[in-house]
Amino acid sequence: MHELTDQQLTELHRALVELRRELQKQLEDSTDGAKPISLDESIGRLTRMDAMQQQSMVQANRRTAQTRLTRIEAALRRYHSKEYGLCVECEEEIGYARLKAQPEAPFCIGCQGNRETREASREARINCFPRTNAPFPRLCAHESFLEKSPDGQRVVSLPR
Repeated sequence: MHELTDQQLTELHRALVELRRELQKQLEDSTDGAKPISLDESIGRLTRMDAMQQQSMVQANRRTAQTRLTRIEAALRRYHSKEYGLCVECEEEIGYARLKAQPEAPFCIGCQGNRETREASREARINCFPRTNAPFPRLCAHESFLEKSPDGQRVVSLPR
């Protein structure tokens, strides 16, 4: 029932295996750069700050690589269980072009778009909470609007 041919599946499997190998090597090679900066080392203040910034960037790259490696390993498990190429949310087929661009993709383009929209909406709501020390709360157009109270003061009303 897959729209993917055996040749396409084999090609995508090879891509997953190669990506896994590359990410494992990247993680292995970046281990030293992610270690804490020694305070005992006598280097200048600016050099220490530069070293700390480099360490922070290496740690961020390692987190990104580890997250992608986890997704690749999950895709390989789906491949071996004959579920690769099916969206894990709606179980519809994921297009070959999407898998070619991102072989570890667990979602079809529609479900991925829905997830991103929900996440963006959630982030907007989190960032919408008013600042308590401000004279007027910060307003978010999607959730609130201004009204005037009977005494003429501006107040925020949220839809219920």
